[in-house]
Amino acid sequence: MKIYISNDEGFNNEPEEKFVEFLGNDDLVHFLLFAFHPNTASFVNTLVKKLGVSKNKEIWFRNIEWGDYFWYFVSIPKKKIDTATLVAEEKNLIVLHGIQTIVTGDEKLSFPIKNRKSIYTLINKR
Repeated sequence: MKIYISNDEGFNNEPEEKFVEFLGNDDLVHFLLFAFHPNTASFVNTLVKKLGVSKNKEIWFRNIEWGDYFWYFVSIPKKKIDTATLVAEEKNLIVLHGIQTIVTGDEKLSFPIKNRKSIYTLINKR
């Protein structure tokens, strides 16, 4: 897994231990989105507008390369989860607690981070 964190200089590599440390903040919730699903970029853009925050003040962005795929990883204050849930509904997305397993052929890949209590996955409604 490769993790790229957004900052003023663009996206830079982030060591996994720093990412795990960040996940330990109980005041945040995190959303994992498959980068190439319809509506995911629209979800992120609308969430930023509705929260009324600027980059890296109350919203944190990462791109994650996991299982030969690219994912968006968006973190916000836990107290604002209702706003994220409403935006997900507007964008025709379902909020699932936890992380999906990637199944490719005979291989099953689980997200390599153990601390998952505050991570949600967004998927498209069918």
